[in-house]
Amino acid sequence: SREITNTSCKREINPEGNHDFMVAGEIKKMFVGPNKDMEMFVIPLQFDDGYGEQAMLKRMMGPFLRSMGAVETEKNNFDWDTAEFEGKRFTAIVTHKTDKGGKIRSHMDVLVPEEIPL
Repeated sequence: SREITNTSCKREINPEGNHDFMVAGEIKKMFVGPNKDMEMFVIPLQFDDGYGEQAMLKRMMGPFLRSMGAVETEKNNFDWDTAEFEGKRFTAIVTHKTDKGGKIRSHMDVLVPEEIPL
């Protein structure tokens, strides 16, 4: 599988506000949490000011998958491949929140096409 790796010392945080993003590679799936039983997806992104990543827990993926045109086999169940969205664009509202450890994290609300303001 092809990789895009940002090796800069300081990873860019996704910019706050309403922005257009492009999926810049294959989405990575990993398991996190104390028991490594929570599914998380890391989406490599390109935006006007550079590259970044957005991590989303499984329960947060619905709006993203809908905006990408993934097949929704039944409500909230999607059939998709981690490589099929490379090069596709979407719009999202990004906010920054500080976690308990004091690290700033970006939160992304993906807009599905019918929600995008004209």
